[in-house]
Amino acid sequence: MEGYGFYHHTLPYLHLTPEIRMFSANDVWNIAEPRLHRNELSEREYLRERCHLPVGYWHTQGVGPGYFFAEEMRRRTGVPQGIIPCALGGSHLYQWNPDSKEINLYTIMLERFCACGSHVRGVFWHQGCGETTTPEDAEKFTERMHTLINALRRDTDNPVLPFVQVQLFAHIGSVPENDKNWNLVRENQRRMAQEIPGVDTVSITNGALTDGIHLHADKQHQVGVQAAESMFHLCFDPAGIISKPFPQPARIYIPKYTDEWGNILAIQYQNLHGALTSLDRPTGFDLSYSPETLDVRAVFRVDLQDDTVYIRHWLQSEQLQKMYLFYFFGNTTYANITDSTGRPLPAMGPIPLEKYL
Repeated sequence: MEGYGFYHHTLPYLHLTPEIRMFSANDVWNIAEPRLHRNELSEREYLRERCHLPVGYWHTQGVGPGYFFAEEMRRRTGVPQGIIPCALGGSHLYQWNPDSKEINLYTIMLERFCACGSHVRGVFWHQGCGETTTPEDAEKFTERMHTLINALRRDTDNPVLPFVQVQLFAHIGSVPENDKNWNLVRENQRRMAQEIPGVDTVSITNGALTDGIHLHADKQHQVGVQAAESMFHLCFDPAGIISKPFPQPARIYIPKYTDEWGNILAIQYQNLHGALTSLDRPTGFDLSYSPETLDVRAVFRVDLQDDTVYIRHWLQSEQLQKMYLFYFFGNTTYANITDSTGRPLPAMGPIPLEKYL
């Protein structure tokens, strides 16, 4: 959420306005701009000690999705927006533990919330890379996020506080052995949108990096705009009249119809604007006998029709039932399928197909 995008990449579409303000690191309201987090200016020692940025960094970089999220919320609602930036780059969920007796990122966030003297309408969250370093942290991700969301709703006195998170993209420098941890965290993030009321997960599987791990400024803009639609839906449009939650698979099945092109696995999606599309050959899906690695090359073609993905493969149905389905496996996969407004399909997997077929 802190962001490493280059500021000059935002200038062609940047329009600062006093109707979008940020509660700066030194606890003062200012006109917001895309570099929301200036933790080196904070009076809190905890943040300053953990803010390890190169000299001159803030002159060129620091663009995250928060400003563009607020800008799109203002456009959709016509209401001025206030942002309380609370992120710290590279943080782990244990630093956001609401049950800790020590000063941490959660207690600092609550201090800033109280200092504003008002209520919070929603939480926009992008974190999780720190939970991919060990299998234990990846497995505990959902439990820790449940604890965090429940505490936020308790401490803001809002039991239905909307929470929109961003699914992890990729870390090119991560070792291949950790791909399974990234898959697990992404899958848990995706499923949280289905398991916890008032939560939605925005995906960025068609992302682009500005370095080995951080999103390019243009993609930060995309994430912010798309997350605002999810937040608008949760806050103001639960019937989905002019907004939708993020796309999710609704049905996985083997079609009765087959043709000369081989066997087919179908995935029908919900919450789409228009039909599924891709700028080039649709790609990103994999099948594997292992939930942790890709151990077979079975997918030779992907077709899109309306709200359904048709995966063409050479396997027999009895083989398929023993396999796992992935979309955007690991950290080097290329995936390019979106709905008609550019919202990408979420990363998913390992999905045990025996539960569906």
